[in-house]
Amino acid sequence: GAQTYTVGTTLSSTDQEQILPVCANSNEATLQLRDLNGDLNGGEYAVTILSFFTSWCTNCQSEVGELNQMYEDYSQQGLRVLSFGRQWNYPYNCSQWADLGATYPLLDDDSINVWYWFGLGYVPQNVILDHNMTVRYSLVGFNPEQMRTLVEQLLTELPTVAIGPDASLPNGF
Repeated sequence: GAQTYTVGTTLSSTDQEQILPVCANSNEATLQLRDLNGDLNGGEYAVTILSFFTSWCTNCQSEVGELNQMYEDYSQQGLRVLSFGRQWNYPYNCSQWADLGATYPLLDDDSINVWYWFGLGYVPQNVILDHNMTVRYSLVGFNPEQMRTLVEQLLTELPTVAIGPDASLPNGF
């Protein structure tokens, strides 16, 4: 997108439909952010962390373990993590980056430049999107405590899927 997203802005449908090339940790070759939008994907509401890194960034490398722990702790409740890498092979390629401990999908952002959507080029950068694809957090650097607190809050705000009408009927007279 041409615009820069800041906290409080919602990703455009055009940007949500952008085809994103996956390079590790997914059965899919591509993803779209719209796939994580509960209003568009059939009611599978999620909170999404977008993590941006370069293969040479040592601070980015040190973030992988803690980001993966967050993913493992909250994925059952609806947390999704997408990590966008750039400038591969200095020194890590995508599968080598996954070997650092990432089990969430890694995307190749060298051609799409999703990282431009959220500002200019400092890494690591982490963005948290709520279930409406609204930016709720954007920070250059990594503050895991602050991110965890917000993720926990946003997960409690996820819409719940209504149970069918039979659920409230009595079992007998």
